Amino acid sequence: MAETEIKRAADEKSTEEKNSSSTSASGKDSSSNGPSKSSSNNSSNNSSKSSSKSYSKGSSKGSSKRPSKSASGKKSAAGGRSSSAGRSKKADTRSRSGARRRSGRASAAARQPLAESFSHAFDGIMAGVEERNMKIHFGFVLLVLIFGLLLQISATEWCICFTLFGLVLSLELVNTAVEAVVDLVTEEYKPLAKTAKDAAAGAVLIAAIMAAVTGLIIFIPRLLFALRIL
Repeated sequence: MAETEIKRAADEKSTEEKNSSSTSASGKDSSSNGPSKSSSNNSSNNSSKSSSKSYSKGSSKGSSKRPSKSASGKKSAAGGRSSSAGRSKKADTRSRSGARRRSGRASAAARQPLAESFSHAFDGIMAGVEERNMKIHFGFVLLVLIFGLLLQISATEWCICFTLFGLVLSLELVNTAVEAVVDLVTEEYKPLAKTAKDAAAGAVLIAAIMAAVTGLIIFIPRLLFALRIL
């Protein structure tokens, strides 16, 4: 019996020693795991802090860049407004200078003496006389004057003839002026320039045809009467 009790006591002591050693080992493990966990927590906290710092820095940089872009946009808009204002000012100055020149020319023309204006008009007539068609018209005018004197047409018929003379010759001068202006603007072939010249020449042709018909109406009966007398 004593031996059995001694064995039981030894077994209990060994079990107690094993239990105490296991508890101490578990405490050590927990203590070793505790710093690792805390270090992991600290590292996670540090990473979160660094990420938050980097995000805050990035956001601050982005916010700092955005005002710079808006400022550059404002500067470009201000530059565009200033350029447009400068252009409008230049256009205003040009228009004012053009108006001043026109007013100066108008005042100069108003101050121009009457004799000088008549001299310019005669210069225009002489420039028109040099044209071939104008010489042809003057030839027909001479023929009408000769036949009117020979056939002794009435005063009313003379008035009609002189009115037609003035109409045809005036339109021929207008035709010459239109051709000179078109040639001054452009020497190339352009449809609008051709239209202007053709229209002016057509006006002269219509007036010449009407004058010829009126002359035949006036002179044919008198010519027939003169031939019967002969």
